[in-house]
Amino acid sequence: MPKVFSWRGYRFHFLSNEGDPPENCHIHVQKGNNRAKFWIEPYISLAYNYGYSSKDLNAFHKIIEENEELIRSKWYEYFPRLLKASSSQRENYILSGNGTGIHWEEIDEDISVYGLLMGKRDLTQ
Repeated sequence: MPKVFSWRGYRFHFLSNEGDPPENCHIHVQKGNNRAKFWIEPYISLAYNYGYSSKDLNAFHKIIEENEELIRSKWYEYFPRLLKASSSQRENYILSGNGTGIHWEEIDEDISVYGLLMGKRDLTQ
């Protein structure tokens, strides 16, 4: 669960192995039992909210806009080939090895589910 940054005690992070199929770039905001998720792609928008006020959400949206470049760079830092790929290339994948991996033929990238869970980055850079 890579932390991207903190702001006023709120943790802004993402989960490197979330969704089936893998999800587009997004950020989670958490403090205590409250949490929210914002999509970064294709544009910044609220995915869900548990416990935050509209005032909080508006403040988060502004902070996310101000840090959008940082969020995107941290997201794709985990998988460099995916950074260079287009959105359509990133969306064109198959599950491999009976669900133990993800394969992108066009960009020649393979990521194991175990590697994602362990937070291992691409070592072939």
